Amino acid sequence: MRSIRRPGRGGHDRGAAAVEMALVLPLLLVIVGGVADFGRYFFYEVTLTNAVREGARVAVVDDTADVELRVRTATNDLPGLTVVPGSCSGAGTDVEVTATYPDFQWFLLDPAMGMFGSEMTLLPEAKAVMRCEV
Repeated sequence: MRSIRRPGRGGHDRGAAAVEMALVLPLLLVIVGGVADFGRYFFYEVTLTNAVREGARVAVVDDTADVELRVRTATNDLPGLTVVPGSCSGAGTDVEVTATYPDFQWFLLDPAMGMFGSEMTLLPEAKAVMRCEV
């Protein structure tokens, strides 16, 4: 049995595939890591949105309630959470509650952006505004 050698199927193709993989793999890893980083970011964003909405609702129903405590409880007391609670100044006015999580860390995108002389400054934050009832 004689093997017939086909053009383009030599040992050189394996080396070319290794070079292509070496070029594409870092980009693929940055994309996958970026998806994970943004997933974490949106998780904190949704958590803060629900927490400030709950804090604003407590403020409009009961003006003596501790709004900041309610927001911190709804976020499982995130360390470093900044809460600006609002209070009602009368019926028909608006109360605004905001929360920011400045300790959020971008695990992959911040170092990747650092290679280009930039940094990720996007932080999870949320604001809720409701009309006072009391």
